[in-house]
Amino acid sequence: MLRTGPKENPGHDNSNQKVYPQPMEEAANRNKEPMETLVSKIFNNISSLKAAYIQLQDAHTPYDPEKIQAADKLVIEELMKLSELKHAYREQKPKVAV
Repeated sequence: MLRTGPKENPGHDNSNQKVYPQPMEEAANRNKEPMETLVSKIFNNISSLKAAYIQLQDAHTPYDPEKIQAADKLVIEELMKLSELKHAYREQKPKVAV
């Protein structure tokens, strides 16, 4: 059974207590900085991924298997970093060092 009226507690006087709720904006601003850092890391990673992909394309003309393998490793590394950032976002822990 639920009580809908005020609790009766003879030892506590609740009439003088005040509640100071925090605005929702303050809570959002606290989470804003880590999110901005994460977004910045994502943009940096995508720029690095584009540069690595350009190296991969350049290695094909003229065809150089060693350059292709080296550039391919760079592309894979950047994709792995991007995947880590995605997982960090999903876990709501944007404290990933890249």
